[in-house]
Amino acid sequence: MTFDGNVEDDDDIIALPVSLAIVDAANLKSKLVLVEYNNNVCGGANTVQEDNNDASAFAGNDAAHMRASAQGMIDRYGFSSAIFFDYTLKAAASQTAFVSEINKSTAADPLFIIAAGPMETLWRALNASDKTKHKNVFVISHSKWNQNYATSRGRCAASSRDWAKVKNDFPDAYYVESGESNTNPKELPDQNAGLSTAINQWDWMKNDPKATANTKWLNTRNPFNGKFDPSDAGMVYYLITGGPLDGGKKRPSVTDVKNLILNPITGGGNQAPTVSIFAPANNASFAAPASITITANAADQDGTVSKVEFFNGSTLLGSDATAPYSFTWTGVGAGNYTLTAKATDNSNAVKTSAAVSVTVTGVAVDILDITDLEVVTTVCPQVKLTWSDVNGETGYRIRRKLSTDAVYTNIADIAANVTTYTDTTTQAGNTYVYMVRSLQNGVAVAVSNTPEISIEACATDPVPVDTFLKAFPNPTTGILTLPEVLANDQIKVISQLSGLTVLSKTIQQSGSTILDISSQPAGNYTIQLVRNNQLLSRQIVKL
Repeated sequence: MTFDGNVEDDDDIIALPVSLAIVDAANLKSKLVLVEYNNNVCGGANTVQEDNNDASAFAGNDAAHMRASAQGMIDRYGFSSAIFFDYTLKAAASQTAFVSEINKSTAADPLFIIAAGPMETLWRALNASDKTKHKNVFVISHSKWNQNYATSRGRCAASSRDWAKVKNDFPDAYYVESGESNTNPKELPDQNAGLSTAINQWDWMKNDPKATANTKWLNTRNPFNGKFDPSDAGMVYYLITGGPLDGGKKRPSVTDVKNLILNPITGGGNQAPTVSIFAPANNASFAAPASITITANAADQDGTVSKVEFFNGSTLLGSDATAPYSFTWTGVGAGNYTLTAKATDNSNAVKTSAAVSVTVTGVAVDILDITDLEVVTTVCPQVKLTWSDVNGETGYRIRRKLSTDAVYTNIADIAANVTTYTDTTTQAGNTYVYMVRSLQNGVAVAVSNTPEISIEACATDPVPVDTFLKAFPNPTTGILTLPEVLANDQIKVISQLSGLTVLSKTIQQSGSTILDISSQPAGNYTIQLVRNNQLLSRQIVKL
């Protein structure tokens, strides 16, 4: 965190302690690595200007009031003094620590910078750091005043650096800047709208039943007579609720801050990781056959990221256990795709990113039709299918119908380069027609010839007889009566569309029995009854 010395505006005298109180309440004190303050400096100088436009209690040197706020957080909240740097007194030490934290950042453990002051010291740290580490750095600002401090109102010489200069000189970092968009993760509204309010809106710090000596002290750090303005603390609330990676709350209110500070997170409960897709951009377009590299940012506040998995819809594409997290999806055919990344931490907590949509245009590969599909009976009544592999496919879809049906049913999808399939759901006495379709990323793009096979009675099958099997009503809406059954009769109801058995039962007592196929779809069915190795059957229609 970086804070200024309050020239022209005393807000950081209260914003610094409220920001740190939020970190403490969120149980994230161990994640805070640097607090820099009194840093409203120009290029080449480390001297803070004097400001005498203060409330009487805070008149005089603002730098001294900032030191009192910082020391109060160290003494009262237990923050380590080793991470606090007054830039007017410890400029070199602050920059050394700042550079060190940038250089220690990784894709798995990125550095988030709350820029609550002008940009000069940020520029100095980025300039002195390892530039290859900048891709692991996130800089968050909400204030155009801070962003433009060096170049507005003639405060600093032309050699000083503002927000635009920082972004231009160090483009690999991820920047969240002042902006009103609720959906753009790179914009954050000015926090004054929600947190700079009338003083009585913050009286809970001293009057609420849950108020403590520490919150009462926080309340005394407000330097204003007519308002209470810790607006920079909104950036911290935004970050700890998800930030740019996971949809942090962009417009926190006084009530949000109150609820967190008065109800701090305690204990060792594991927090889910954060994850977002960095590339490709949402609504990106590619030409088929496409090679799409999906890159994700993932981090875990209280542990480590174990892996990041990449999905197209619900289909797992691949995973990466090492930062930077990425997967290259190759041979992508024409179509619209929805990409997500799912991060898992070392305690198995998971988080899924917001979806990114991509479009692939054109025909991916000219996949030839299959012309040599063959079907044979191996183990009766099973049917084995074989065909030759075709180039460019990513899988095959097996389709089947009865010879009397007009519509095929999908019975299986199998992996790429597999050229055989055994259908174990066939029934003796039926004639089946098969088709194999080549797939490209789940889309059927080519067809096969359509061989037909009739399955005769198997040697071990019951012998069909001409005895008429009574069943009524026929057609039926679902409830059937078989009036003449014997104990130990074996009964099956088989869908003629899929060839699958949808109901089976063994008769326990001679007489009549009820069959209920109400839950089955409309269509043609066969009732089979096996009695003393003889097969009785009846075709029925389900309405």
